[in-house]
Amino acid sequence: MYDVILAATDGSDPANRGVEHALSLGSRYDAVVHVISVVDTGRYGEPALSSTELVLEELEDRAHEHLADVAQRAETMDGEIVTKTCHGEPHEELVAYADEIDADLTLLGKQGLSRTGHHIGGVANGFVDGSDRPVQLARTVEHGSGPVFYPAGRFPLSWRKRTAFIRSARTNVYGY
Repeated sequence: MYDVILAATDGSDPANRGVEHALSLGSRYDAVVHVISVVDTGRYGEPALSSTELVLEELEDRAHEHLADVAQRAETMDGEIVTKTCHGEPHEELVAYADEIDADLTLLGKQGLSRTGHHIGGVANGFVDGSDRPVQLARTVEHGSGPVFYPAGRFPLSWRKRTAFIRSARTNVYGY
């Protein structure tokens, strides 16, 4: 069913749930799982000043730590795992990388480290708007246990975003 799966991480709980689901699917389908962490140069810019360079170095170190953790968790997985760190606008880099590897499925956290309330985060929204590839968004559900699957449009979103998800049968949000 899936040969190539892409997951993105920024170290947030929803992103980690997406990565866990990607690893599980990769093991189940013997798929290659690509896990990417993007250093957001759109927020901080390219290093020109020493303070910006220090911030970006710190973010890149965190990205490498997140990916090392993922690689360690994936040791028991049956499929292959590929990790990548890059710089740029996260949603643009994710769309480009998904196209480059011809991802059959992309898993993203519903919201990353810059929480936006009940709405999907900017990176997830940018990916959904900028790509025609299948995507699943992971979120943390505070109640219940086990996976919960939400069909498109069945979770709290602004009217515009809800309408976009209802029109898009390629998006699924799940939580644990």
